Amino acid sequence: MKATNRTILSAALALGPTALPATAQDGGGLPRGAGEDQLQDQPPTVDLGDVLVTARKREEAPRNVPASTTVVTGSELEAAGITSLSDAAIFVPNLRLTEFTARRLSLPFLRGVGSGVGEPAVTTYVDGVPQLTTGSTNLPLIGLERVEFLRGPQALYGRNSLGGVIHLVSARPTRERQARADLTLGDHGRQELELSWSGPVGEDVLFRFDGLYEARDGYTRNDFTGDDVDERRSFFGREQVLLRPTERSELRLGIYGQSARDGGFALYDLPTLRARPHHINQDFEGVAERDVLSPFVTWTRYGDSVDFTAITSYTDWDLLETSDFDFTAIDGVRRRTEESQRHFNEELRLSSAEEEPVALGGRATLEWLAGVHVFVADSERSAANEFRPGLFPVPALDASRGEFEDLGLGVFGQATVTIDERLELALGLRYDDESKEAGLRHTLEVGGFPVSDDTTALDDDFGQASPSFSAAWHFDDETMAYASAAKAYKAGGFNLTAPPDRVAFGPEQSWTYEVGLRKSWDEERVTASAAAFHIDWEDMQLSQFEFPYGGFVDNVGASTSQGLELEVTARVRPGLRVFSGLGLLDTEIDQFVDSFSLDDSGNDLPFAPDQTWHVGAQLEGDVSGRTRWFARAEIVGVGDFFYDASNLEGDSFELVNLRAGVERGDWRLALWVRNAFDEEYVPVAFQPDPTDPTAFVGENGAPRTLGVSFGMSF
Repeated sequence: MKATNRTILSAALALGPTALPATAQDGGGLPRGAGEDQLQDQPPTVDLGDVLVTARKREEAPRNVPASTTVVTGSELEAAGITSLSDAAIFVPNLRLTEFTARRLSLPFLRGVGSGVGEPAVTTYVDGVPQLTTGSTNLPLIGLERVEFLRGPQALYGRNSLGGVIHLVSARPTRERQARADLTLGDHGRQELELSWSGPVGEDVLFRFDGLYEARDGYTRNDFTGDDVDERRSFFGREQVLLRPTERSELRLGIYGQSARDGGFALYDLPTLRARPHHINQDFEGVAERDVLSPFVTWTRYGDSVDFTAITSYTDWDLLETSDFDFTAIDGVRRRTEESQRHFNEELRLSSAEEEPVALGGRATLEWLAGVHVFVADSERSAANEFRPGLFPVPALDASRGEFEDLGLGVFGQATVTIDERLELALGLRYDDESKEAGLRHTLEVGGFPVSDDTTALDDDFGQASPSFSAAWHFDDETMAYASAAKAYKAGGFNLTAPPDRVAFGPEQSWTYEVGLRKSWDEERVTASAAAFHIDWEDMQLSQFEFPYGGFVDNVGASTSQGLELEVTARVRPGLRVFSGLGLLDTEIDQFVDSFSLDDSGNDLPFAPDQTWHVGAQLEGDVSGRTRWFARAEIVGVGDFFYDASNLEGDSFELVNLRAGVERGDWRLALWVRNAFDEEYVPVAFQPDPTDPTAFVGENGAPRTLGVSFGMSF
């Protein structure tokens, strides 16, 4: 591993006020003079005023966006006690975030669109910076202004956003000095310490730091050794600097880093896991380690009629994973995976002034945006299977190594015409061009002697134009209906480990059609939204698994997905808020024969539940004087879904989360329990046996966990 705990922490912590931190509210532009005093001490009370979203790369209220979006604010994350993306995903209809023990294997599937290995089909952004793979996406949700879940293709975000975008937007530094500390203790040895400081460090220079140490014991016991196998330990830090070189410009500098040292995978035979949850029996316990370091800079210049934004970023991540690859107590097969990637991103864009749309005459106005995105990525990957004496009379080592280079260019633009403040028509267009190269080497040693050594050089170019259209009608300030159509695209590429005839895979593309309605009542005391969609794929990329190669990407041809999304939030009375969401989904693979020679035509897409839903309430009130109490409950449901395209195994589950506490002045105390009724479920599994398509190994979901959180502000 190229980065160590000390390297990450010194980079994230020791730079102090001179660091390059993460600050952008939207990754590219704020209203003039906005943001310096936005951050206030956030008690468990959820304030839904001034909720913003950047689906069109400018800040606006979700009610004005002609697309299906869900925004989870920082105060909502705190009220629910959420610090992970998988827990936040429960509030998003038709989102299934598949999470292995290893942090880098947190794989979002939106409306059935997703990717198990390789590049994502739902891209995560951190303050306007795209994460090119899933290896650096699942970061702690601390110090955030909000998390935006944008469903459907995003023309302005573009690359690999077939299913949508998940955008983490950091809270900004404040002019007033603020500090806070939060400590969480729970069962399974849970320890979390979160620290935050914000304020001025010089004339017109604001600084913010957020840090998190988290640790817990494993949820799963290895009966062979008596040890827990999936424990977690990590450090995370983010620093931000905000300054204004001139009255009409803003410079935001940022850096974040994480060092995670986790236990190995808790994968085991699926029927055994269901009969005896959280127990495995394996002779070898692996590890899952990840280091991430990412500095970036955002500069915005506000003009009288044109605004300019530049986002420059660099991301470096490394990972190491080892595991028992026969998934039994036999000393048969062990696997070692190492990956590292360095990628540089540059985005430049011009837009009409955020506060001054262009007058077209009459009662029509124009808002426009145009930009270019360039990235360079350099990756190294290796995967080795060690065949050991428990199953093989002669030891052997089967290893694959690869160097991957990717150069991409995206040009994008959108024009939105508003007529009489009622009718809004938008046209967007993006063109992506990518050049990919791979140098692959496969070696086989038997009994310590080389048997084969094969090298392969591959290269290919990919390009595609992706148009988008939308029309919205504002009946009044509280009601809007819209319709949209958008094409999405994902380039092809090369697998490190795959059967010889499937090393390369082709691009995929899709069209998404959507209609929706947004409505609010009584000055947004009640808000509701509904969306219906249909997706048509060509050459869909789907994650496959085949022993001894492991995971790889293959094209499965045409597929479809269609469904409905509903969300309702209401302030029933002072101190009582209720919220709910429902996603209905119907997917189908038109034609595909998998690696077991099974005809999967007509089957559902994997990890596409037929329904996802949640309902909850938060109640709060005064005890006396400055003391307030709060209580919160939510129920989350995930309907039937399948682990792979063969649809031979699947699951469904419901979870109940509870939280209650008090706050007085600068301190707060909360008691909480997640999965209160200890629901046993297996959220992820795959087929490991090339001779038996009905054999699956999987990991149990988190059991009931409970604890206490105490915080103070200074």
